[in-house]
Amino acid sequence: MSICKRIFPVTEDREFSTISVFQDWLEKKCKKERNGKFRLWSKVGLGDYNNSTGSLWIFRFQGRLIGEGVVAEDIIDNDDSSPELYAINFQPDSIKIYSNQVYAEDVKLPSGKDIVRRGIILSDEDYEYLKKEIGE
Repeated sequence: MSICKRIFPVTEDREFSTISVFQDWLEKKCKKERNGKFRLWSKVGLGDYNNSTGSLWIFRFQGRLIGEGVVAEDIIDNDDSSPELYAINFQPDSIKIYSNQVYAEDVKLPSGKDIVRRGIILSDEDYEYLKKEIGE
């Protein structure tokens, strides 16, 4: 498996209704209470086998890039009593919220990739450019 940097689109249904609700959930529940466990309803479109330990997911919600986390364990069967079938585990200390969220459609990467689509893998150059755009 390869280590990669990718955009992960988060859906607004079920638990998350606004950016602030999702940010709060990432900081308090996912990072602290769940020790980095992010439950998933499906693996479809999530780039199985591109999520090896050390890979970086950039969270996109409501069209904005809002934060990131580093994978500790690839997509697995969910082993708790929640209805979600799968989970991916992030290194809890790697989960962070960007102070300046930018709209994905406003970012023009050096490679020309469109980061609005699902599951885009970024080059190191694209990621560094993106970090400058976000101001992190």
